Amino acid sequence: MRILDGPTIHALAPPADAIAWMRDAMLLVSGGETVMPLRQVHAYGEGVGAVGMMHGYAGGALRSAGVKLINFPPAETRQGSSHRGLVILYDGQGLIPVALLDAGVVTAARTAAATALATDVLARSDASILAVLGAGEQARAHLAALPVVRNFRRIRLWARDPRRAEALLRDWGAPDGVSVQVTDNVAAATRDADVICTVTSAKDPILDAAHVSAGAHVNLVGSSSPAAREVEGGFLRLGPVFVDSLASAAAQAAEFNSERAAGLPIEPLVRGEIGAVLAGALPGRESDAEVTIYKSLGVIAQDIAFARRVFERAVAAGLGESFSL
Repeated sequence: MRILDGPTIHALAPPADAIAWMRDAMLLVSGGETVMPLRQVHAYGEGVGAVGMMHGYAGGALRSAGVKLINFPPAETRQGSSHRGLVILYDGQGLIPVALLDAGVVTAARTAAATALATDVLARSDASILAVLGAGEQARAHLAALPVVRNFRRIRLWARDPRRAEALLRDWGAPDGVSVQVTDNVAAATRDADVICTVTSAKDPILDAAHVSAGAHVNLVGSSSPAAREVEGGFLRLGPVFVDSLASAAAQAAEFNSERAAGLPIEPLVRGEIGAVLAGALPGRESDAEVTIYKSLGVIAQDIAFARRVFERAVAAGLGESFSL
């Protein structure tokens, strides 16, 4: 079994490659070649936190299984990544555990790559203004991945703490010719933006329909629990909604739950899975004026695809620390 730490994973998974791996994963999901039970979160009491678990199997060329364990400690005791934990990769032939990976790094990189993939599929080809709402590890990962799929000339960043946004931009270092700006409110960040990404830990909405211009593509990424949502009620009526998995979104997307609670059906709003668009079985964007929405919950097939390819590269390069069980 091979242990792969964060720096090793980063070195073996440049964003362009990770985006290609997410394409493979989403095609398998929509092609019925995965087994993905709904994620589980187990709370251990006040002051202790919770642990979340995702597990499943991906067929096709991957033929691998995986389990991801993520801890959610109270904010005052959190150390480092908000998704600290482990990904265990199993070879599909015999279900032999072959790798142990840093789940925080895997989650950030695969989530940003999946967002970039959806953006490539759904955003206008001439998209040039990007708005990122949030300044944590997901914002950092998205700033690395999204410019792979579109030639953004202006990038605006908003965070509840502007100092964190400023620090992120200093650390990131914008590509030459790209104008970057930290804004003090969401409306200023999203004005005329072609692509909007919400990557916050907000429990209550930060973005509403009035912030979105015609023709924009919106990635809703930060909320991954049934109780927290980043957008106002009715937001999903701006345009067709696409998801990574219909089953998980229907059961666990907070944005869908809030619509149902208001007595509004969500089925007419959801066009389908991004994998079906990739396969040519479903239309994506249908006009330059249309607003498209991608709701990302994240699925274990993405973690498995990412972990499998990183593991293969680590073996080929002789990287990681190996041990026998």
